Amino acid sequence: MFWSEREASVGYFFEQKMAPKMAPKMAPKMAPKMAPKMAPKMAPKMAPKMLKDMWSNDLGEAPLPEQFRRDLLRWRTTTEKPYEGADYDRWLDALTYKDYLEKVLKLDPAVTAYGSDLLRPLRASG
Repeated sequence: MFWSEREASVGYFFEQKMAPKMAPKMAPKMAPKMAPKMAPKMAPKMAPKMLKDMWSNDLGEAPLPEQFRRDLLRWRTTTEKPYEGADYDRWLDALTYKDYLEKVLKLDPAVTAYGSDLLRPLRASG
């Protein structure tokens, strides 16, 4: 997948109410959608934190739990082809992106929630 985060500096803000086990707030619509899924993972407090270009050091400074960090990195960098059949295109077309991430790649559902808002503009341009 092509990511152009090196084209410009991007800041990521982690709110105090968003505990270390939650994804960063990327868009106003994201927090309400993620809250029910993420609520059980919340920790009590975290100081607000702003990170510049958090992907440049593989999320090393991001206040995220290790498994979520690994899943986000895998989401952004995977070149896996988890199906080797001759009908790969048909197999892939039969999956939603959510199913591909969560059922095939076995990524945390929080990755799907995080990616959903990032990729929404691409769906509208189609």
